[in-house]
Amino acid sequence: MSLIPGAEKEEKILLLISLTSIKSEGIKTALIEYYVKGYCDSLVIGLNFISQSNFSRSLKTLNKVASTVNEIKDLDWARFKKENT
Repeated sequence: MSLIPGAEKEEKILLLISLTSIKSEGIKTALIEYYVKGYCDSLVIGLNFISQSNFSRSLKTLNKVASTVNEIKDLDWARFKKENT
């Protein structure tokens, strides 16, 4: 499951970022503006003075981490349901 631009909670994005090696404050701000506020990619790139390639790489990284977290949640949920039925 991919993250949805403009539909995510800031706390979720910050937690996902904390699981990555993303350190740039500009990239972090751009990710929040993109995923939480719904700004288009070209706007967040310009507002935060970051390159398209770095932003694209950060999107891939964050979506990969989000996917892994969702897989872990699914495994735990399936185990929990099985243990409680």
